[in-house]
Amino acid sequence: MKSIVLLLILSLSLSAADKGLWVVRHALKEEGGAYQIAEFAQKNKITDIYIQVRALGEVYYPAADSLIKRLDNNSLELLIKEAHAKNIKVHAWINSAFIWNGSGKPGDKHHIFNKGRRSVIDRAGQMEPGFYIYPGDSGNISEIKQVIKDMAARYGVDGIHLDYFRYPFSRLPLSVSSRTEYMQEYHLDPARALDETTPEPLRALIKKSYREFLKTKLTEMLTEISAYVKQLDPQMELSLAVKPNPYQAEVRFSQPWEKWIREGLCDFVVVMNYDPLDAGFEAILKILEKKEYRSKVHIGIGVYNITAPQVRKRINQITVSNFAGYALFSYNYIRQHTKRFNTIHIYTN
Repeated sequence: MKSIVLLLILSLSLSAADKGLWVVRHALKEEGGAYQIAEFAQKNKITDIYIQVRALGEVYYPAADSLIKRLDNNSLELLIKEAHAKNIKVHAWINSAFIWNGSGKPGDKHHIFNKGRRSVIDRAGQMEPGFYIYPGDSGNISEIKQVIKDMAARYGVDGIHLDYFRYPFSRLPLSVSSRTEYMQEYHLDPARALDETTPEPLRALIKKSYREFLKTKLTEMLTEISAYVKQLDPQMELSLAVKPNPYQAEVRFSQPWEKWIREGLCDFVVVMNYDPLDAGFEAILKILEKKEYRSKVHIGIGVYNITAPQVRKRINQITVSNFAGYALFSYNYIRQHTKRFNTIHIYTN
């Protein structure tokens, strides 16, 4: 998780037949990897490459000293240059709230985990690994904006892609900062929702109110970032990776991405529909096929947990359903299992 993660997203539309692919960050450790990825993309008719440039509170390109650098070579610049030469668009993929995954805290005192300690969400009751930061943290927002500015001004990317733009799956995501801000507004400590001595009706009321508060803060963060992106370049696209079921995304992760689409806070979303079971994958398609915003939805496919024929089948299902596109995860897995995938034409319909 500490090495660079790259993302190439396959955005398919029936009219333009755009295609892409997720690439795990290890692929750009060596500068030669940039040429291999660009060649692979051109050969397989990829049109949009989404490259992760920030993960775990660190960046993977030669950045200003204010940002913690994990990778400092020219791979990103080379990939963008090669991709643009082949008429392939490039989007910068940024991990937003998931800031650390180590067993201890980061050693660098300037890491956002250490600088924004009051905003790091308590892991008590958390049902997934890693550390998340409260979206209202100004230091984290400032770092994300700096990365966006670098990507627009120095690298000329075509879009910004936000990942982990959500809260962790938790009984109640609490941090010192979020508790303080909520108490200033409602004069109640949201932690009382977890206190068994608090009367049940009040516990339920606080929990509901606090989750609405969290969604509001996340939406405010997206509103600020969206305005910043369009200020830098009105033509630059803004997209998000989101949980596939919109209801569960909002209830479990306080991620109301349907609202964000309707309010124009992003240009499109990529739903991570990685269910290995066909029934589960198809259930999400059925839910989203009925939505009026279907043209702004790309479907993510996890190739690592299904067979090659399943990959082909899912691409065909998405193609005929008028979604905006699809995404395969990941380039690295496909390259490592060439024999498994070379019997089907998963890239050229």
